[in-house]
Amino acid sequence: METGVLKKWDDAKGFGFISVTGKPNDVFIHISSLKLMPRKPRVGDTILFQIEHQSNGKTKAYNCSIQGLTPISSKKPFNHSQQRKVARNKKPSVLAKLIPVLAVIGAIFLYQSFAPQYSTTKSASHTPNIESSALDSSSSFSTSSNFSCEGKTHCSQMNSCEEAKFYLANCPNTKMDGDGDGVPCERQHCNSFWN
Repeated sequence: METGVLKKWDDAKGFGFISVTGKPNDVFIHISSLKLMPRKPRVGDTILFQIEHQSNGKTKAYNCSIQGLTPISSKKPFNHSQQRKVARNKKPSVLAKLIPVLAVIGAIFLYQSFAPQYSTTKSASHTPNIESSALDSSSSFSTSSNFSCEGKTHCSQMNSCEEAKFYLANCPNTKMDGDGDGVPCERQHCNSFWN
């Protein structure tokens, strides 16, 4: 058996090099030659091994052990590649838990984006048209195509008499007809006979 110190180790690829005193070249070591070890090798570990001379002139370690560690005596040796697979499988499980949370957040966002429009449309369709006698069908159609319920409730938020009439007729919770005569914003916008 030869003895050397693990000089380099690539944990992701499962191989490294052992430096042996008195030998000019480092010896290649693969994780498969350490099957019975209770842990992966670390740089600086003293390795006990046998040398195999390959046809290309390089050397390879086999029948290896880490000095100071007792080999696993179970029938099934420690499988380093299986440990890497378990570590990889843990990452998707975190992602798998995150996907439903993101889906719920997305659903809430979509609901908040579209629900106010739906509820406004629904309530507008059930609100009685107070001004149907004051506006003919053509002006009602042109007015409704220019405005939409945007949460405005007071005369100070209106830009014209037409907009105030649209909100009073089609939008819920408006506070623009204080005297209840069906004409909104009489002091600000709808104060002439022609409005």
